[in-house]
Amino acid sequence: MLKLLLYIKYKLHFLWRLMEWVNGILFQWFYFKNIEKSVAESISKYGNNGFRYQKIQKHELEKLCAFFKAQSEETYTYFKPHGFELKSLKKLHKNRSFFMFGVFDQDQIVGYFMIRFFIHKKATVGFLVDPKQQGKGIAKTMGRIMFDVCWNNHFKVYATVSNLNTPALKSYKSINNFVVVKKLTKDYLFIEFRRENEKY
Repeated sequence: MLKLLLYIKYKLHFLWRLMEWVNGILFQWFYFKNIEKSVAESISKYGNNGFRYQKIQKHELEKLCAFFKAQSEETYTYFKPHGFELKSLKKLHKNRSFFMFGVFDQDQIVGYFMIRFFIHKKATVGFLVDPKQQGKGIAKTMGRIMFDVCWNNHFKVYATVSNLNTPALKSYKSINNFVVVKKLTKDYLFIEFRRENEKY
């Protein structure tokens, strides 16, 4: 199933967009309200380390786009979960199953994290912290919020990461003792984050 989904995502773009559209509608019907409530609770519970954590609002998309543009090209060697131009961000923002979050220092975005929910109770996550703000606990806080939201709603949590991306792997391990589900092509790993004491 994983191999098929990855093939559709990267090779059959029209079919993937159709699947995302249907997934978004079903997610809104069955899960959106509970997830929204969990987001507020999780941010209140963990987002207290001197920065402001919140869902990205429509009027903040240009600011988010500027944040992406300000990062070095090296940043995107391994981090490419979606398009970073304003048009792509607006399209993602309309999808109720795609949650985009910003980490704010005053009025400036210094971090980004996302959860993509799927109707079959699975979710994929990703995050990015401005290099100047790394080492301040932002990544760990983002992880706690993402995992708390997903696990409290019985969603399994996954991510794709390059085996060559040592900083990301180190960051992920500091947040959660993840499990490698599958080795993908080009040295990428498909990993699952699991609750402590959860049976493998």
